[in-house]
Amino acid sequence: MRFILIVLVLNTTFSFSQSSFKTKNPEKAEEYIDEAIDFFAYEDYNSAWKFFNKVDSTLFIDFETVNTVGRTALYTNQYNKALAYLKLAQTLSPPEDKKPSIILDIYTHEYKSSNLNFNLARAFHLSHKMDEAIDYYSKTESNYNNAYGSKVSKVQDQLNLLSEFKKQCSIGKAFMSTPIKGVVIENLGELINSEFSDFTPLITADEKYLIFTSRRKGSTGGHLGDDGRYNEDIYMTKMVNDKWRRPWKVSTKINSEHHDACVGLSIDGQKMFIFKSEKLNEGDIYETELKGRVWTTPVKLTNGINMDGSIENSASMSADGKTLVFTSNRSGGKGGFDIYISHRPSDGEWEAHVNIGDNINTPFDEDGPFLHADGLTLYFSSKGHNTMGGYDIFKSIYNPQTHSWSKAVNVGYPINSAHDDVFYVWTPDGNRAYFSTQREGGFGEQDIYKLTVPNTGNAVVLLKGEVKSKNTGLSLVSRVTIYDNKTGKEIASTLSNEEFGDYVLVVPPGDNYGISVEKDGYITHSGRIELPDLNKYYEKEMNVRLERSESENLTILQNVLFEQNKAELKKESYPELNIYAKMLMNNKNLDAEVVGHTEPGGLQENNMKLSLERAQAVIDYFVYMGIDRARLMAKGYGAQFPVTYKKEEDLRAQNRRTEIIIHDRMVEGEKWIPYYEK
Repeated sequence: MRFILIVLVLNTTFSFSQSSFKTKNPEKAEEYIDEAIDFFAYEDYNSAWKFFNKVDSTLFIDFETVNTVGRTALYTNQYNKALAYLKLAQTLSPPEDKKPSIILDIYTHEYKSSNLNFNLARAFHLSHKMDEAIDYYSKTESNYNNAYGSKVSKVQDQLNLLSEFKKQCSIGKAFMSTPIKGVVIENLGELINSEFSDFTPLITADEKYLIFTSRRKGSTGGHLGDDGRYNEDIYMTKMVNDKWRRPWKVSTKINSEHHDACVGLSIDGQKMFIFKSEKLNEGDIYETELKGRVWTTPVKLTNGINMDGSIENSASMSADGKTLVFTSNRSGGKGGFDIYISHRPSDGEWEAHVNIGDNINTPFDEDGPFLHADGLTLYFSSKGHNTMGGYDIFKSIYNPQTHSWSKAVNVGYPINSAHDDVFYVWTPDGNRAYFSTQREGGFGEQDIYKLTVPNTGNAVVLLKGEVKSKNTGLSLVSRVTIYDNKTGKEIASTLSNEEFGDYVLVVPPGDNYGISVEKDGYITHSGRIELPDLNKYYEKEMNVRLERSESENLTILQNVLFEQNKAELKKESYPELNIYAKMLMNNKNLDAEVVGHTEPGGLQENNMKLSLERAQAVIDYFVYMGIDRARLMAKGYGAQFPVTYKKEEDLRAQNRRTEIIIHDRMVEGEKWIPYYEK
């Protein structure tokens, strides 16, 4: 029999509620303990704890059992209970550890040992009792010295590890002495989290959808991985009335019988990067797109992003879609998994990747990179730099002038803990973040948490809206592009959702942006974006209604500008004119009428002349861009057709305008009637 029934007097630090469901029957208790120890041997610690938890704590009386209960609590993130049982084990004549050793579990990333002092040190460390942890790490070092004597060099790597743990505790003490104020961290709850690992949260820019990875029961195929846990599947949930709905599997096209994990999401939520692996020590990054409600079949990234013989396991794309950061353990890095960066031109292929550098990568593992919507801030997790233990979250800022990343900075406590803190993603407003970690009171091995930090909004603008047909009211999939009128540079671009017509874009603050919305068969929409000069997060909604190209359509060219009383185009006019030049080149059946207007006042003869010259300047630009002059007409009406009669300067200025009217040439050679002369 494993134990003798004895009544123990437990000290005040070791107290558990004696719930009625916990058996006090010695025979039943022995059965439960045997089951628990079997599960422990197979490293199924959750199941082991369930059986240990059925037994009244007073029946755990021999060292072997109590020590195993303590280690089970430690491996299931119940650090206070682990400390209580392990302290009790100290009083039960523990056997001498003649050959202490520490093993890294490659599946849970936790260090395991049968050494009691080490387990006490880990329990103190993970419960943030740093002084006690340092003391017990030192006692573990003494165990090594006593056991190996002059041959201690044989285990020097383990002694180095203990020294590193003590260093982490000292770093942790410093961070805990100056915690970040106002931080609120909350578990997303048992509707999202399970008793298994739940991790890699991804959030759409509007925080409407959460996508994450789970190793919960019910995975596709129901297969267990090499580590005895269910294979990874990707789940999704929606926010409804400020609450997350019950998650569902994201797609049968994505989830397979093997490992499928979400690792990155575009700012508009239309592209997702996933990690796929069929075997241990292999895996690549794939990309899938959302078409309406359906995700496409994942396609492996090429151009050196994935490499044979290495693992690529996480990725993040910038808000403008032109930069990708990803992790790989390929040869030639700094050590372990490093972060790499790649760029691509608009709608091009990813260019040659480069290691992001020593300010970020270390000889240890880096993981979970996330490029913030501001395009300048990179968050990532690392086992190097100055960590409190395991992976800590760090931040680095890109300097566009020097083309370099700043030295990584630990984001501090209580965001970071002594456990693994990874996959840290921010909402665009900079006030909330989601990440994966293991903490006391969680539901499983890893849980997803939400962090709130008030008044830390980033200076970015979130543009959102929907594109619909003006003729039918139906949603349209179209290309939405934001560009800088001064430089002509594209700032951001996306496709509106195929089924719902909605789009989301993030841009830096600016005062001279233009927008274009293009779809084959429809007249291109262009306009100016009016943004307040704010050094903080701002949202703007812009809904667009496109008219079919067979309809006559008048558009005010809001970004076509002239010098006062002159007909010379400013260079800020080129980006918008290029949009319509492209549309005319791609649609040979369309003609364009360009109309100039002035505000009332002055000599009518001069107004007519100036308005016609300005319209002609636009026509000349179109001809320069390759449009047949026979398809173009310039008209000037002076002040004959004002849009307002109000006298305020900002309103009168609306009359100084250039318009483009797109005509559909129904019959070859047939001339259309000018818009204002019908």
